[in-house]
Amino acid sequence: MNQAGSVERPSDAEKPAGTMPPCASYTPSAVDRLFIPASVADIPEASRYCWDADVLLELSGADRIGEISARRTQFFDDLGDLADEVTDSFFSLDSWGHAFGHRLREAVERRQTLWLGILPAHLLEKLRTFAGDPALVRVAGVPLDDGSLPVAINPIALINQWKTSEVTRRYLQRVLTGADSLRATRTAIHALREAGVAFRDRSFAIRMMVNPTFLAYLVVFVYSSLRALPVAFVPGFHGKVWVLWSIDMITAIPYTWGVLAMVAGRTFFKRVMGLIVTIVTFVSPYVYFWMHGRHYPPMVIVFVAAMIIGAIALEGFRWWRDRVVKRTLVNSVS
Repeated sequence: MNQAGSVERPSDAEKPAGTMPPCASYTPSAVDRLFIPASVADIPEASRYCWDADVLLELSGADRIGEISARRTQFFDDLGDLADEVTDSFFSLDSWGHAFGHRLREAVERRQTLWLGILPAHLLEKLRTFAGDPALVRVAGVPLDDGSLPVAINPIALINQWKTSEVTRRYLQRVLTGADSLRATRTAIHALREAGVAFRDRSFAIRMMVNPTFLAYLVVFVYSSLRALPVAFVPGFHGKVWVLWSIDMITAIPYTWGVLAMVAGRTFFKRVMGLIVTIVTFVSPYVYFWMHGRHYPPMVIVFVAAMIIGAIALEGFRWWRDRVVKRTLVNSVS
């Protein structure tokens, strides 16, 4: 899966029965508990079961298991009841149709990419038929003693599937009318448009103002545009302030990208490239200062060293968080 909302592999690609390790009890250490908060492993209901971390990672669209957020994951304790009681009147908005529509709306508005639940084994095919595509409902963990199955669904992928049928498309148009797209993903917004849903379409500018990634870029960009100006007032500087500031402005965009890529890049290569770009663009204005003055600011060297050490520490934190979250997911927490 390349992005949330798109399922690429069919259901018959699931792991054969018996390939998942047996479910064991696990008590996280005090240190491990520091790495669990806000992750999918931090959901109390889900922690009672043993999950297949690879399936959850694929369905969620995340790049690392530690990046699957508890905010974007929902556990449904009545999934079995839904599968058992759903009838042809569901899409005509019976009680289950209304309740499920509310959950779809929450998934859109809260950027949810993963639904978890426990399902009696004999209802698996019924739920898959209801979803419209077997690949949308995945067995995602070790069966319970009574034979029930941990399952996972990507709700945005479900909306993408339902937009293709007249009956389900009309259902989406009814239950998602007025849904607020302020925090919705681009995939969800695209699916709503294609389904003909009259949702509350926010402008790109408004959505950006509540987008944490954009706000982080904005803060770093403003800082990077002005970061070298204070050294222009250091005694001994004989260069031109406008040249120093121009270097700041020219390097502001790549510096901003570098900082965000270094901290939040999805791949190790991208994070390393972010670190390199950050160091080069950070040092650039100070090179000009050094060529046209004396008393090179020692804090520059300290800051560059701190960035390198910080990047290594962050990579170590990410690696250990992935290990802890995966270990917590594949075992039931006692």
